[in-house]
Amino acid sequence: MSAEAEDVEKQPLLAEEKQAKEDEIQEEVDDSMSYDARKLITFDVLRAATGTIWVKGSLWKMMGMLLLVSVVTAVGVFVLVGQPEKLETSKYNKLTTFLKAIVGLLLGFFLSSSVNRWRPGTE
Repeated sequence: MSAEAEDVEKQPLLAEEKQAKEDEIQEEVDDSMSYDARKLITFDVLRAATGTIWVKGSLWKMMGMLLLVSVVTAVGVFVLVGQPEKLETSKYNKLTTFLKAIVGLLLGFFLSSSVNRWRPGTE
């Protein structure tokens, strides 16, 4: 075989589909870095679950815990706050403004440090 035929970089991503016999079909490799580029442009990607986060038990456990916290919080607010329309919200607005500034500042620091770590790797 020639070097060009073996060079994967020179092969097109979406090669023509070939009619494969059942004995030629290989089992799918359970590798997150291997994929069929032809499937990425079809609607099959919307119903694919194998190998994704949606089949992990830890995701559903965390989702259940977060749902429980949300429901408990909603019930607590409903029970404890008798008339929410009479609640004084100005102090919450001040807190929200302060937190927006702090979060923006911290995200800026994080982004700066990430770029500073990334830059030497690109040189």
